[in-house]
Amino acid sequence: APPAAAAPSSPNSNSSSIQNEDCYQLLCQCLDVPPVDNVSKGLYNLRQLHAIEPPRTSGTASGTILTPLGEVLASLPCEPRIGRLLLYGVMFKCIVPALYLGALLSSTKGNPSRNASNTSNTNGSVSDSTINSDHLRMLGLISAFHQLSMNTSNAHQLYGRRKQFCLEHQLILDAMVEIVDVTYGDLVEELVKLHYLSGGDRDQLKFKGQ
Repeated sequence: APPAAAAPSSPNSNSSSIQNEDCYQLLCQCLDVPPVDNVSKGLYNLRQLHAIEPPRTSGTASGTILTPLGEVLASLPCEPRIGRLLLYGVMFKCIVPALYLGALLSSTKGNPSRNASNTSNTNGSVSDSTINSDHLRMLGLISAFHQLSMNTSNAHQLYGRRKQFCLEHQLILDAMVEIVDVTYGDLVEELVKLHYLSGGDRDQLKFKGQ
């Protein structure tokens, strides 16, 4: 894990506003200039992730400086919070659930559950209703949905099984297909390109899952 950074300052603090000045000047060159508050909050969130250094004290060089973790996150084509999730998944050897959760959080179709407050299985075999975390319940459902494609070679049968699965668990089919067939695979490919996973890992993750 990266070394702990100093506690990030509040986005409304004086030191933060001074530190944000150089970044905002750069962003002022964009066609669509973001509000100052958005820049401050964005930098504050990056400090929370330990992706950039805390604000420098007076008398030192100004500017926003990436941490070693921030340099790695900048190489990933996803949100910093999702990038850090994937890196930790690699480090702690739990990459499959990290990929599932990263794909879920990256979904362009939103929450795949038709009933966001209840994503547990109707018969209890997939997700444990005693687990309080919606994300953990969704991980169980995404994993089970992924397994359907690994156990079914016929495209017509696969569609029917996936549709039935989504009906049973009150899920949106298009959103689940995007998570498993598109985003999950894209995240695997990016980690392979950056050498955080090997080609062998890619084949195992994309076609075997967990």
